Amino acid sequence: MADALWMRIREVEWEQYPTSDGSNMPSLLRNLGSRKLPRAMKASHQMWTALCGGGELYPAAIRCVPFLLEILAISDPGVQEGILDIFNRIATEGEKERAVLQQECTYLQRYTRSKDISVAEKTQQLVESLKA
Repeated sequence: MADALWMRIREVEWEQYPTSDGSNMPSLLRNLGSRKLPRAMKASHQMWTALCGGGELYPAAIRCVPFLLEILAISDPGVQEGILDIFNRIATEGEKERAVLQQECTYLQRYTRSKDISVAEKTQQLVESLKA
């Protein structure tokens, strides 16, 4: 993961942005961006639980969106799917978070052409939802 990204993640006062389980967001985001696929996949599942657990969208989601967008660009398709699942949840439930994603719609559209069919389909669903 790029050092600049890691430094920006560490600068956030994460205690102001609750999660479902009190996750250490800097560590979780760092693991999500890991080049070690098992670590990144585990973090993807943990991120879902932290931001969307218990049927609710947690405040940390809005703060994570910019970092998740950057991590999406450097991730394996399996991790991208997990991030896109979070984005799809945000698009349906988070008003402020949805607005942030709508601003990134053009950027996200590039993933509709992914070689990974699941990533392409999830992105297409997200883009259509954001335009609705």
